Amino acid sequence: MLIFSGYGSSAWIPTFFIRHHHWTAAHIGKSHGAFYAVFGTLGIACGGWAADRLLRRGCRDACMRLALWASILWIPSGVAYLMVPNPDLALAFLAPTIFVAAAPYGVAPAALMQISPPRMRGQTSALYLFTANLIGLGAGPTAVALLTDYVFHNDNQVGSSLLIVTLTAHVVAGLLFWAGLKPYLRSLETVQNWSPAAVLSAARVGPR
Repeated sequence: MLIFSGYGSSAWIPTFFIRHHHWTAAHIGKSHGAFYAVFGTLGIACGGWAADRLLRRGCRDACMRLALWASILWIPSGVAYLMVPNPDLALAFLAPTIFVAAAPYGVAPAALMQISPPRMRGQTSALYLFTANLIGLGAGPTAVALLTDYVFHNDNQVGSSLLIVTLTAHVVAGLLFWAGLKPYLRSLETVQNWSPAAVLSAARVGPR
């Protein structure tokens, strides 16, 4: 859901500034690109750093908790940049929005690796990337376009479509992360007790 929101917004933010604030494509292109290069990179790096600190303090589900916090902390600025009338102020709100949105991108693969047995990590990564790109890249931008065309019937309402898609995605993501905290800890315990020898032994005594 976070990738769904991220791809959906990144695809349509320039259009939002062009249609709503009447900026040129060149103007918003430079600003948007620079913000993603700077604040997106910082968000990923700081997200990993924060997760490492939490892990050292004994928070075993640090990656999941950081993603949960990011999905919630995104909401104030993620809503504000679409609502304020001043384009410069909207751009200012976009900086923390991009930073917080990028924070879970680095810890998500780490969280999956922590609950995957070593022999399954390649398959887990492949399934994660396939799903993330299919839903995020495939459906995120499309959802914004469909709302604009078939619900609002107005190209200038792309901001409203962005607000609905991204806010809904972050609320759902937060609820899913919250619901997944305890199962994630159980998965960590299962993997810690897992060993190739135990699996091989179970296979030998299985049905013949």
